[in-house]
Amino acid sequence: FLPDINRPYLRISANYQGSNPEEIERLITRPIEEIMGTTPGLASIGSNSRSSGSSVRLEFEQGTDMDMASMEVRERIDRVLDQLPNDMLDPPRIYRFQTTDWPILNFGVTWTGESDRFDSIVENVLEKRLTTVEGVANVSYEGLMKKSIHVDLDQNQMRASRINSTALNNRINRENENLPAGYVYAGGRKYNLRVVGQYQQVDDIAKIPLNAQGLRLEQVADVRFDYPDEIRWFSRLNGHDAVSFQVYKASTANIIDVCSRVKKLLEEIKADPRFSQLEYQVYWDQSEEITNSINSLKRAGYIGGVLAILVLMFFLGNLRNTLVIAIAIPVSIVTTLFVIYLIRMEPVGSDLTLNIISMMGMIYAIGIVIDPSIVVLENIFRIRNEEGKGAVQAAIEGSSEVGLPILASILTNVIVFVPLIFLGGGRGGMRFMRDFGLTFCVVCIASFIVAVTVVPLLTGRLIHNLKPGKERTFPRMRKVFAYLVDHALRYRLMTMFIVAFIMWGAFQLNKMIDKESSGWAPDRRMNVSMEISHNYSMEDAEKIVTGIENDLMGHKAELEIKSVTSNLNMGRNNRGGLQIYFTDPTKES
Repeated sequence: FLPDINRPYLRISANYQGSNPEEIERLITRPIEEIMGTTPGLASIGSNSRSSGSSVRLEFEQGTDMDMASMEVRERIDRVLDQLPNDMLDPPRIYRFQTTDWPILNFGVTWTGESDRFDSIVENVLEKRLTTVEGVANVSYEGLMKKSIHVDLDQNQMRASRINSTALNNRINRENENLPAGYVYAGGRKYNLRVVGQYQQVDDIAKIPLNAQGLRLEQVADVRFDYPDEIRWFSRLNGHDAVSFQVYKASTANIIDVCSRVKKLLEEIKADPRFSQLEYQVYWDQSEEITNSINSLKRAGYIGGVLAILVLMFFLGNLRNTLVIAIAIPVSIVTTLFVIYLIRMEPVGSDLTLNIISMMGMIYAIGIVIDPSIVVLENIFRIRNEEGKGAVQAAIEGSSEVGLPILASILTNVIVFVPLIFLGGGRGGMRFMRDFGLTFCVVCIASFIVAVTVVPLLTGRLIHNLKPGKERTFPRMRKVFAYLVDHALRYRLMTMFIVAFIMWGAFQLNKMIDKESSGWAPDRRMNVSMEISHNYSMEDAEKIVTGIENDLMGHKAELEIKSVTSNLNMGRNNRGGLQIYFTDPTKES
């Protein structure tokens, strides 16, 4: 869909709950910054410490090999792990900005049956079967509420037993280990021994001895395996708890094929009687965007090409002459595709691909590629009419006479877009425009080659009976044009004033036109975002979202609603939202 964009940025994220920003900076952020400060190719480093964790942003110099940089950063994280808090649940993660690492399919699933089965279905059915799909590299999910072990300390019993909470925490961690216990010889063989100390069930933790008097953990704390006591977020689909899945493709896989296989698998799972109560909704499908965008570009290219040929037919008035010039469009496009194929091979090894940006460059050049051919054909006709030379001789002389002016004209177009080829992946993120500039320049140069080779060849071999075009039969147009040129040269000051007024008017109109980075495309989906006051509790906020959700579901048929997803996060920003997916429009037969 888009060209591969690999910006020189890495982000290190470390989650650490139950602390404050000052401690996070001292315990996590500073050790990571210190060890990353000497990374080769590092241009700048920034960090953000908050109560829930740390985020360190690394910016590298242009041209840095980001694969090697990622490996270097990962090795340095491994070296700094010993300096980070021991009770961190997960090690720091590295995130890289690269379009090939984006998920190709995002969907949500919900279960309307027994809630205890949902965890098993997500982990043992959906995740495992999705990872076996051909072309799928990775599958991740979020939103699954899992049970965990809770140790709720009784402060009175802790003080009475003189148990320190820090020492207790270290004791629990030390007991959860498997240790080597030497070896024994039996029957002429050597057997290695180990002591299994890892916890197998909750009772193993509850019965940990705390002192020599036989005091156990269950006597000073409540140990249980349960869901979290306080939940500050939820994600639902059609009123039921939902889990969001992200599917990532392998580097060599085709996006459209992989998405098709994944959606087919989801239908097969849903058709299984054991999972009939499973529902899913595709949130985002990159294959549909690719297909729609490519089809739109193809339609635009076809329409532009046909209109260009019709305009030529109107002015030239001869079908054979029109076809000779129109042949420049497909030949130039095929030549461009061949050049793209060549530069992707060694020793160039370019990463240029056919994507929406490169195809836009081709479509944009369609109206330009026929200009050189028109000039060459017109000059050939002039030589045959005025000098009376034969078709072959006129084709040779006509193309050679205007070859240099045409090349100059082509280069004026090319030179405007050449800078795009050398754009880097800086902060503006404009590196992807390189594909646009490169394809446009190749198409223009290909059109020049076609104009001085193919057009003279076809003209000399196919057009023997010269029929002048209709441009010589528009006397009124010629008179109007001569009148305007004559008055423009006669009243130069007035002409300059009119041109300046037109330019001023263009700037004023430009200010009045609304501007946006990308236009909105029609979609059968509506997003509703909410910001909730900090005065609201989780229960009050949930009632608001649930009320809106129930109202929409109550008018499902009337509003042509297919499904409704809702989410709420009562964290630092207190945000919520709904996405309403509408049914496909009814097609009248």
